[in-house]
Amino acid sequence: MIKIRAGVAFAISDSFHHFSKAEQTALSKDFTVFAGAGFTIVAAGTWKQANYLVERNGDLRGQHAHVSVDPWDEAELQAVVRVGARALGLSLPESLVSAIARQSNGSIAALQQICARYYNDVRTGEIEYVGQPPSQLVNTAAQKLSNEMAYDMADTLFKASRWGTRDTTGRRIVSYVIEELLSANAADLRAGFRLETLHDLVHARMKVAAQAAGQKFSAIDRAEFNQKLKAQWPAHQASINNTPMFVWDQTIDRFVVNDAMLTFVHRASSAQLRNAFTETLQTRNDLD
Repeated sequence: MIKIRAGVAFAISDSFHHFSKAEQTALSKDFTVFAGAGFTIVAAGTWKQANYLVERNGDLRGQHAHVSVDPWDEAELQAVVRVGARALGLSLPESLVSAIARQSNGSIAALQQICARYYNDVRTGEIEYVGQPPSQLVNTAAQKLSNEMAYDMADTLFKASRWGTRDTTGRRIVSYVIEELLSANAADLRAGFRLETLHDLVHARMKVAAQAAGQKFSAIDRAEFNQKLKAQWPAHQASINNTPMFVWDQTIDRFVVNDAMLTFVHRASSAQLRNAFTETLQTRNDLD
């Protein structure tokens, strides 16, 4: 999309993360050409890594700025709901607008999903609007959405776990990483984990698993663990889901969740998400 504002020409690529890795690489190289022609380039997407575009085009190193818009505060999310409702010709009570923003928990992606689910439930009669407080209806719609998404999310997490070295019990080490992250409370998961801390927590989980299976415990090398989580595992995740669910954010030196909907499901249905992932690990083969 080409826009001209106040005499400045912008070339905008929205939802950049939806393109394949090859397409992202090709487009990022085009950014250099457009910039040389005087355009200001805006690439919008859901990644958290500050070097995301540089990984696709090394010529952008030092030539771009990474701007994070997360988290959205409630006032900003409310404004999105009002603008969207107005565009659709809807009049929403402020209590409903506030409830949608609150349930979204700082995520614009969650807000979109909650609005769609709420509207669909009311339209089809799955939840009755008349006589019910709007905030309660939104809470119900959000909870139903997160519960349903937990199983799909567990499937994606299982695919992400099918990579890398196994421990002495035969489990992939990254599956312990996922378990540890899913066991964190919402605040810690949002803040992310230092790799040294995550290494020690995963190390303890692996030791317990080895003892329970009657296997000799073999410690994991800290430097190798850090390197795999910084670069290699996120690359595997991207091959499955375009945008990795977990990444190392070099700007804060922490391993963080890179998927807004995973954060939403974890906050609303953490126990169900953990159980679904554990069940998937136990019932599906991981032989390759």
